[in-house]
Amino acid sequence: MSNKKQIIVFNTKEMLVEAAQEQSNKVDQNYQQSTYLYFIARYFVSVFESRYGVIPVQVWNEYRNALDHFFRHQTNNSSKQTGNADGNIPRQLLKMEGHIQRAALDIMKIHCHRTKDSVAQVKNNFKPEVLQLVDNGKFYTDLITETNRAEGLFEKAKIYDNNLGETARLDKEVLNKYLEAVFAFDELKIELINKAADLEVANNNYNSIHDNASKGSTKHHYFIHFTFYIFW
Repeated sequence: MSNKKQIIVFNTKEMLVEAAQEQSNKVDQNYQQSTYLYFIARYFVSVFESRYGVIPVQVWNEYRNALDHFFRHQTNNSSKQTGNADGNIPRQLLKMEGHIQRAALDIMKIHCHRTKDSVAQVKNNFKPEVLQLVDNGKFYTDLITETNRAEGLFEKAKIYDNNLGETARLDKEVLNKYLEAVFAFDELKIELINKAADLEVANNNYNSIHDNASKGSTKHHYFIHFTFYIFW
């Protein structure tokens, strides 16, 4: 499937962050961070749904919890209670932000894992000799290099996330680290989508060459035995 048929609105982390910031600037200050986070989460949920036809239940749960805190803020005295050090953001809205950030982190993690699985499936389905036939070997070299880079970024994000524990819900740096990882993996996924037809052609050519070589070897084997039989 061509990348033109995929939902690819943002090619880089910077493009997505800029668009999210632009949207968040349109709302009341109390909702700016949650709007920023939701924009990012919604984007990756849309991409994921377009590719796999589902929305992960973890993300739905975080959305539900965020909505619960939003209505608590609207319907009780919690709006008078602040939850951050500056005393500016109401406590329930801060909790809402935490759930939306967790939704964003969850969908990015799932994206990364799914793409790792896609790369593993390609390596399992096609021999290295087949992969090296695509783009004169450049595809295979880039696949190894970019997979290692993406996995490295993902590991750094996970380590940082684990060290934060529950505070990851409100940490901005952990979001940036996962954004770097997910965009690296997304480049890989798009490349796999675009090269799907080329991989099939390479696989067919490889099998054809080896089938012909095998038939030629068999004929040669029979010829030697036949000649030996006659002269014997």
